[in-house]
Amino acid sequence: MIVSQPSQVSDQALIKLVLAGQTEKFTELIKRYQTPLYYFLYRFTQNQADSQDLAQETFTKAFFKLRTFKPDKKFSTWLYTIAHHQAINFFKRKKINLSLEELAETGQEVTSTWQPSLILAEQALAVRTAIKQLPPIYREVVTLYYQQELSYEEISQITKKPLNTVRTHLHRAKLQLEKLLQNYERA
Repeated sequence: MIVSQPSQVSDQALIKLVLAGQTEKFTELIKRYQTPLYYFLYRFTQNQADSQDLAQETFTKAFFKLRTFKPDKKFSTWLYTIAHHQAINFFKRKKINLSLEELAETGQEVTSTWQPSLILAEQALAVRTAIKQLPPIYREVVTLYYQQELSYEEISQITKKPLNTVRTHLHRAKLQLEKLLQNYERA
């Protein structure tokens, strides 16, 4: 896969061009957001193919609903809102309930060599495993806040939850992660 450097044109400028008939400019928006959007969706599905499908559905829906985008808002927040709804619908369609055993099976193995990078890899694996064990609602806010680096306000807009609910969910997620990581260290 050839990865090209994204242009320095703003999201809003690209959207104006797409709405003016230069639909090929939407490809630039896809290039900008495809990787972070995929990882955001992967945190929900725990499945590569499902995440790719949901990302594609999200971009398709965004393209056809682009006229509803408000230029005074951030495109990324709008796009993640669509992705959030796609993921929720995915769960409703599939009625997926991952057990802890299934989550453990999706974990990556780490080779045993005595290098500083091994310690970091083990810590990263512990954090990923702990995040996977969180309920989906907490896993979502953790992903949006720490990995996508979105603000509480943006998360509130995406999830359609009140700001204080977002704060509460993130706080509870942190508490659960601390417990899970303490258990991991003892093991």
